[in-house]
Amino acid sequence: MFKHILVPTDGSKLSLKALDMAAQMAASTDAKVSVLHVTPTYPTMAGGDGYMVRPITPKEWDNLIRILVSLDNKHTSQALLIKKLASYKQYNQTLKALSEYNRAIQLLYLLDDVNDETLRQHVQGALNIGESFHQMSRSIATMNGRDSVKGRSELDFTVWNESAKLIANCLLFYNAFILSALLDHYRSSGNEAALRRVINTSPAAWSHINLSGYFQFASNDDRYQIEQVIDALKRVA
Repeated sequence: MFKHILVPTDGSKLSLKALDMAAQMAASTDAKVSVLHVTPTYPTMAGGDGYMVRPITPKEWDNLIRILVSLDNKHTSQALLIKKLASYKQYNQTLKALSEYNRAIQLLYLLDDVNDETLRQHVQGALNIGESFHQMSRSIATMNGRDSVKGRSELDFTVWNESAKLIANCLLFYNAFILSALLDHYRSSGNEAALRRVINTSPAAWSHINLSGYFQFASNDDRYQIEQVIDALKRVA
């Protein structure tokens, strides 16, 4: 049936299970197994002189401290700061020190990313949620079969785009509110199976939401009782 099975792996538990399954399949069909592991290429952090991070003089370090304090206190903005420093004809030493400081932060993060699998998983999870959010916004923008943005002017486009983002944020809040309540409930009750399902559920989901029709805001006190939805979901698990 199979002559050659290619198994990509990243060393995780799930990929090792896939490798074990591939080995069983190969043994039953006398097939060849090739294992593929791709190592990501990380950008070099060294400068032209070989330094990973060049030394920062005490004078410029004091300037950096003042800049960071000003940014933290909202006395200036990053954009305004960079604009002023970049306006000098010669390469400003403070701007150079900021670049080296930024290089140091990038280097520390890179080392954490290389050595910490949990960090990589969290980063990938955040990226997946962001991508799901964009897909949700796209689905909202094309509801009722409309595949184009409403409006003819730039203002119309902006209003329609921001309205789609508003609805998407409402759905995110709706999902996160329910998931948070279920998370607390299953933790207190000790239901580990249901707890894992909640943890693996993305708040940027919309398959359970009806995006057809028209959105209206209620003008009376007949509000949506989200607690009833949460209670019903608790009884399902």
